[in-house]
Amino acid sequence: MNISKKLRCSTAIFFMEICLIRPQDPETLNDRVDPPIGLLYVGTALRGAGHDVTILDFTGGYTPEIPKADLYGINLYTTSYPYALKIRDQIREVSDAPVVVGGPHALGKPVECERDFDY
Repeated sequence: MNISKKLRCSTAIFFMEICLIRPQDPETLNDRVDPPIGLLYVGTALRGAGHDVTILDFTGGYTPEIPKADLYGINLYTTSYPYALKIRDQIREVSDAPVVVGGPHALGKPVECERDFDY
């Protein structure tokens, strides 16, 4: 979706549809034990700024349908990296919007993440 279509009034403030994603992590004993607190914090801040936010949780073998969005964010751990790459490929089937990654793996391996994701 063209961001310029979402401009409001003359203040030039734009609002986006943002999809935040938690990939599965089968290396852990139970990847459904803890909620994705980081994504929930980010999502709450984005909603507070007026953006539409969807949070998808792929843990526990759940495979939700990826919606169209203006921006995608994926939380990365090293053990979930291969699954994040698969999710990136699924995103590319429905959208050419930027895919942003964050989390421990993105901090520890920024060159790898820059190679495989948009930001």
